Parts: sequence; C-alpha cells; structure tokens
Amino acid sequence: GLPDEDESDVAEFCDMVTDLHGHHPRLALTVACSPFVPKPHTPLSGAPWMGQSAAKKRLALLRKGLGQHAGLQVNSPRLAELEHRLAHGTESLSALAGIGNQIPSAGTLLQHLRRRPH
Repeated sequence: GLPDEDESDVAEFCDMVTDLHGHHPRLALTVACSPFVPKPHTPLSGAPWMGQSAAKKRLALLRKGLGQHAGLQVNSPRLAELEHRLAHGTESLSALAGIGNQIPSAGTLLQHLRRRPH
C-alpha cells in the first residue's frame, strides 16, 4: 500500500478484479503484491514504512476481498521490514558480520537487527 492508500482503496481494487473476473470467468487472474517500502533518493523516500502489523492487515483485506476471483501472490511483510531497514541504513551493514558464517533466514536476520540499537 502506498502511503495515502486506505482500506477503501483496497476494497475498490478488489471490486475491480471481481468485475473483471465476472466479465471473463475463464480468465485465471493472479494478483502479485508486496508491502510498499519507500526507497532512498526516490520521490517517496520520506514516506513512512507501514510496519509488519499494518501490512499483514492490509494483505488480509486483500485476500478476503479477492476471494475466489483471483489468486494472490504476496511478498512477506517480514521481508519488507528487512528491506526497509537495509534500504534506509537504520543498521550498519557491517553489523551483520556479527552473525558469523551462517546464512540466516529473514527471521533470524530481523531478530539480530532488532537487538541492535537504532
């Protein structure tokens, strides 16, 4: 979701997909989405990150609104949080060296980053 997007926008999008499916019932629709992560040096770089909880709620609304009219492929809100932290330099990338030689899962990496002060 973009920073100014709200639940009514999600509902409107779902209505559009439902309408499209109604006009083309044989068409297999798949919606692919990911939580919005503002990137540095872009027009929306100062926009807030919505957070995992809000992203999960938004995805649940989307999933419910689409129902059986379309498949849904989503990128994890957990990975979006990691992407946001790394993109905005809230953590030094050199701090990741403290993890050792293991290749962590996103969850392990997030746990490590959360333990470090911002």
